[in-house]
Amino acid sequence: MNKKILKYTVLALTVIMVAVHSVTVLAENSALPNYRSWGAIQFAPGSGQVGPVDPDLPTSPIEPVIPPGMPAPQPGTPGALSIDFVSGIVFGQGDVSTKKRVYYARPFPAHRLDEEGNNIGEAFELFPNFAQVTDRRGEVEQGGWTLSVRQAHQFMWTALLGNPPEETTAQAGDFLIGAELKFTSGHTSADAPDLWVEPSEVIPSITLNNRFQPVIVAHPGEGLMTWHYSVGTVSDLAEYTEEFARPSLDENGAPILDDDGNTIYETVTDIPDDKLENHLPDLFEKGYYDIFRMGIGGGGESGNRPRFGPISLMIPGSTVQRSASYLTYLEWQLSLTPGNP
Repeated sequence: MNKKILKYTVLALTVIMVAVHSVTVLAENSALPNYRSWGAIQFAPGSGQVGPVDPDLPTSPIEPVIPPGMPAPQPGTPGALSIDFVSGIVFGQGDVSTKKRVYYARPFPAHRLDEEGNNIGEAFELFPNFAQVTDRRGEVEQGGWTLSVRQAHQFMWTALLGNPPEETTAQAGDFLIGAELKFTSGHTSADAPDLWVEPSEVIPSITLNNRFQPVIVAHPGEGLMTWHYSVGTVSDLAEYTEEFARPSLDENGAPILDDDGNTIYETVTDIPDDKLENHLPDLFEKGYYDIFRMGIGGGGESGNRPRFGPISLMIPGSTVQRSASYLTYLEWQLSLTPGNP
């Protein structure tokens, strides 16, 4: 009898302990009452103008260096879909000639800016010539745009800019009749943030005329934020260069002499002219600019004309040329890409 009572007592205590343990675990795992608060923000399409930025790093602002005597760039177009900036093209100075000549554009000089908008350092940097577009409409799944360009008129004698004649009735030498302006190695931003969807159609080469031709097509869902049509690439060209001595020249291109009448030489790093021809196919294929013929004067410095580059101007030998400056205008147009609702 006593053994049975002990057995039942032990069994009862075991059951009670299991029950207490279950209640304790349930209490520990039970969630306290929840309460949900909220935060909100709303965006509207962007407005105002966007300044120029580095075409290879489109989050880094830059300030153009305007060559003396050249027109200042137009302000960017306002609105949520905008053309922000287009660099002017400088070919430098040539000689009146009866032979076919091809001239190459210089790279684009600009100062890099800090967060306060101040120049970083005193020296400017060199960039490829470019057109910049920003899409701040916020139409992530829709959107899309097309950037097109045309040459408004042939290169014209600058004395006629105030009252331009028709090309068909102009006098010989008023326009560079038959000249061809060509872009090669066109591309978009090299280091855009991962969240930006690159436009899928970029035209690498184009010969300009008076009709609009597309250079970038961003389909719906593409081209959000800031993108560039960059022509060519700026490189230090170290793999092609040599260090050698050459005569120092004055502003007229004549050798500088010392007191004894001897030519003064300077040590430079450059691509020697006698070895340049071997490198030209590679330099043109990569779209490099001749950074060693870089001057920012509007008319160019004597003997400082670029020898290669991704932007070319071909002038036939039959074209009559004045000993004067010529200027053309390019017109850039943004339109909605087909398929944009």
